[in-house]
Amino acid sequence: MTEGDVCQTGESAQEFSEASSVLALRHCRIISHAAYQQIKMGQNFTKSYVALSAAYLQTDRYTISVDHMYSAH
Repeated sequence: MTEGDVCQTGESAQEFSEASSVLALRHCRIISHAAYQQIKMGQNFTKSYVALSAAYLQTDRYTISVDHMYSAH
């Protein structure tokens, strides 16, 4: 998998789109797990990207749990 779009077709993509709209995100991109950890600690937060943890990358559906991803904020 490359550092490109991870939006999939079907329900998961719809759910992602809705979550992204709420957060005013423009892209669904993968950034590193280390960057995800920094975002959890409130560092280097960039609204243009969605941080996916390693656990999400290992699943076959790329749905986003907004409460989980941004609970540290």
